[in-house]
Amino acid sequence: MFFDLLLVNCTTQTLNPIPMQNIIDLISNLQIYDAIDELDDLGIDTPEYQQLKEEYDNGAKPDFVPRFKKLVEKLGYKDKQEIKPIVKIKNTLHNQGNNNTIFQGLNNSNVTIGSSNNKKKDLVKILFMAANPKNTQSLNLNTEYRSLQQEMRQGSKRDEFEWLSPIFAATLTEMMRGLNQQPNIIHFSGHGLNKGLVLEDENAYAQVVSNEMLDLLFKDLSGIVKIVVLNCCYSTAQAEFLSKIGCYVLGYNTPVGDKIAQSFAKGFYLGLSDGKDFKAALNSGRVLAMGEQPKDKLPLSVWKDGLPIEL
Repeated sequence: MFFDLLLVNCTTQTLNPIPMQNIIDLISNLQIYDAIDELDDLGIDTPEYQQLKEEYDNGAKPDFVPRFKKLVEKLGYKDKQEIKPIVKIKNTLHNQGNNNTIFQGLNNSNVTIGSSNNKKKDLVKILFMAANPKNTQSLNLNTEYRSLQQEMRQGSKRDEFEWLSPIFAATLTEMMRGLNQQPNIIHFSGHGLNKGLVLEDENAYAQVVSNEMLDLLFKDLSGIVKIVVLNCCYSTAQAEFLSKIGCYVLGYNTPVGDKIAQSFAKGFYLGLSDGKDFKAALNSGRVLAMGEQPKDKLPLSVWKDGLPIEL
């Protein structure tokens, strides 16, 4: 396709304004984690923004959402004033041609119209689920989720992974909805028992999902799920039988400290995003865990096809 171009004077080399309206919409829909991820990707690092992030991690105040929206609106207004267009594209669209047209703006930057023949590569989908019922020990789940995403952004293969919308305060129904998205990697963080995983009921109190229920939930994901990380205590029993669907499952056979478990997870996901295979990524996680508590052995067990894997 060929476009009539009207070139205009400009003083900046930025082609597209920062999509602050999209972020404001996320905040309005209470998708705070996604909004923070977008702002982090844009490199926003003002003191006010950092203060709001810290507040959200430690328990946001009732007026957090309007204050967060006000900050993003202010950032969007500033960017709108500073960014000027480089090219204007008339509504005139001439007939068929090569749909891989490249044209240049005044700053000599190439702008590419991608070919419709390029097939998007399938991404590895990661689902983060967590539960911390109000009658259980408090866990810092917000920080864990964000730290895992930040680690994966450092890897050379980071573009091969996609984070699905996280599920916090997970109930049984929400877990079912999450699994229906057919994730390839599942990370569950929270509390575990020998007889099952601890989710939340509709009143935010603990609800144990039995091993039999988990077995039914995961059975249809055979061949789809490749890795399950059960970042919670006493999850070895779940790791063993979930691995029978043909995936790797990581669990802990004793209580494990929040800090050492998160250190392991950070190293593990960083290894995956660098293109390492499962066992190499596993070792990356173990190294970070050892650095956190050198004298303590990581009580981790790994299973595949119903059998333990020697570490």
